[in-house]
Amino acid sequence: MTDTPTTRLSKTVAGRTIWFVIGWIAVVLAVAGAILPLLPTTPFLLVAALAFSRSSERWRQWIYNQEVFGPMLIAWERHGVIPMIGKVTAVGAMIMSFSVLTFSGKLPIWALALIGITLAAVAAFILTRPSRPPVEPAALPDTTS
Repeated sequence: MTDTPTTRLSKTVAGRTIWFVIGWIAVVLAVAGAILPLLPTTPFLLVAALAFSRSSERWRQWIYNQEVFGPMLIAWERHGVIPMIGKVTAVGAMIMSFSVLTFSGKLPIWALALIGITLAAVAAFILTRPSRPPVEPAALPDTTS
């Protein structure tokens, strides 16, 4: 198991149960997002990781050890990485959604402006995250012989 953040379990059984349910809802939505083109995967994975870290050490370990999702979660938590495909998909979906809203003509201009500013801020955040983890420098050979 790779090093993951420490668990912050909820102090009550009811709290852990609520977080556990939220975690599984997020996992289902993340899997759906991996299949459906306009539903995001990464935000739901982050919610699932948070929820499992507060509900169950076993399920936190499970999600971090997933072959497909685990490396993405670890890269985000350690380095704030959003893969390029995720960036393109997210920003493309925002542009498409805003275009549909704009051309439908059903919203007042102030609402379009507010939505546009919000989407632009979210897109800026996404685009300024690294696309890959930093390269770890290779260890230098020991020359003290």
